[in-house]
Amino acid sequence: MNYFFVFQNKTFKEEHLGGFLWAPKADKNGHTKSHWTMMTNVKKGDVIIHSVHKAIVAISFAISDCYSSSRPDTNFNDWEEDGWRVDTEYRTFQKSILTSDYIDELRKLQPEKYAPFNSRGRGNTGYLFAANAEMFRLIIEETAKVQSSYSYSNQVLELLKTSSDKVLEELSEYSPGLIVESIKSADLKNESNYFKHKGTPKEKQSPIYSNGQKSYPRDRQTALNALAHAHYLCEVDKSHPTFIRKNSDKSYTEPHHLVPMAYSDNFNVSLDVEENIVSLCSNCHNQVHYGEGAEGILRKLYSERKEVLERVGIEVTLKELLQMYSYGLGFFEL
Repeated sequence: MNYFFVFQNKTFKEEHLGGFLWAPKADKNGHTKSHWTMMTNVKKGDVIIHSVHKAIVAISFAISDCYSSSRPDTNFNDWEEDGWRVDTEYRTFQKSILTSDYIDELRKLQPEKYAPFNSRGRGNTGYLFAANAEMFRLIIEETAKVQSSYSYSNQVLELLKTSSDKVLEELSEYSPGLIVESIKSADLKNESNYFKHKGTPKEKQSPIYSNGQKSYPRDRQTALNALAHAHYLCEVDKSHPTFIRKNSDKSYTEPHHLVPMAYSDNFNVSLDVEENIVSLCSNCHNQVHYGEGAEGILRKLYSERKEVLERVGIEVTLKELLQMYSYGLGFFEL
């Protein structure tokens, strides 16, 4: 397991909610920077320490190796289009420590090369830097001390016992990040071209708790069924361009829970049901998450799904749905 340290003063919200790290490959003059190319060293299972305005707000575990990816649509316009991306599973802290309070210790522990802090005790200008297990241990131990309860402190300390294999096992098939990745790379050669809605409510499963955060399980096959119901076309506009998946004759679209899973507590039935999952092209999916005009997309999808949602026990008004997105909770949910 390797360790990294990322400065996310401008982009933490988007990257946290989207579950990723992203950096450009080069600037507008074609020049590369070591704190960008450091991304290529990140492998599945590695640990990233997240700093926002000197506060250590989270750690995350890479759930993919670094790969090429175009620039995200929101809050990244200062950078060039081509970049590097790593998909990650974030574990945020209830309360944070400041690096400035531990800068002497961190500087002594940090690697000799490509380290996050300079000789003046300030963060180096850049994005991703090398870290190590000693820095990680210090940060976790000190973060545990400032939590508001014994339970939260223990959850933070449990991270010290984590190996890369254990991390990937704990994320499980129900992790939103892994579900997204498995669907993106799914081989659909044997998948049906059609799925019919059953129109019956689905029992809500028990929530999963991870590092003090609650989420509800998602099922990969349910998402794939929803894509098949839409014939692997974008439900905003069937003529929207897409592409054919590798090793399959199916068009590439992405599943999106219309009523976000983050609001599961508001309902007595599961939101992870085919009737609540829409098939979107990559552009519409990103627009719903990050772009202007998302409200128009939501209005259209709601009008087409309202009756179907009611049949499976998901009763929500248009106003309530728009409020769910405007407040940001679930705005970046699958």
